[in-house]
Amino acid sequence: MNGPVVQKEYSWVIIFHVKRWALYDDLHGKGMSKTDKSKATVGGSEVSQSLNVATEEQMKAFNLENHLIQFMFSEPFYANILRHLTKVEDTTGGKFCPTVGVRANPERLSFEMVWNREWLASHSNNIIKGLFIHECLHLVFEHTTKRAMEPHQVHNWAADLAINSMIPRDMLPDGGFIAGEAFKPISQAARQKMDPERIARYERLSQFVSQLPSHKSTEWY
Repeated sequence: MNGPVVQKEYSWVIIFHVKRWALYDDLHGKGMSKTDKSKATVGGSEVSQSLNVATEEQMKAFNLENHLIQFMFSEPFYANILRHLTKVEDTTGGKFCPTVGVRANPERLSFEMVWNREWLASHSNNIIKGLFIHECLHLVFEHTTKRAMEPHQVHNWAADLAINSMIPRDMLPDGGFIAGEAFKPISQAARQKMDPERIARYERLSQFVSQLPSHKSTEWY
């Protein structure tokens, strides 16, 4: 009875591994687009890091390896993708990667997941699982290579809208790009760190995203 289901899942694994070698060809310069491959495809809106702040205790207790091991048991297909990525912790205080993202690194000829300790530590196990799935789908859908577009930030938002349509809402963090849903209101603490122009841009973008339909392609968004 489980034959067709097993065959379907196995087919997805084969398709991904064929794509993975195609992505490595991109890193070697075959068919590379004009987009800078070192840019990370980072999830979340521009103030999502302000909506979720971890305590010092949470940051000290956070262990990425524990979450990766749990992910291996709960999501074996996606874990098979994630285990091939080099994990790089952000050391810039969130300036380079305020949340979590993936990128193709042409200098090291590798794919990387860049992550921010403070941001990840502020989320539940279920949302971290959703974030891992989200980053894997960026690679499956070639958002960091063949389908990368400019301007990078707009492409990143569009890719997030497409991917988040495929992930259950309770596995997505607040502050992300979810079609048909406005962003969370900016807290008073976050407002104090933002200038009026940035607040106005956030609110305009929030209204725009709230009016979008779900389950469209990156190119459509």
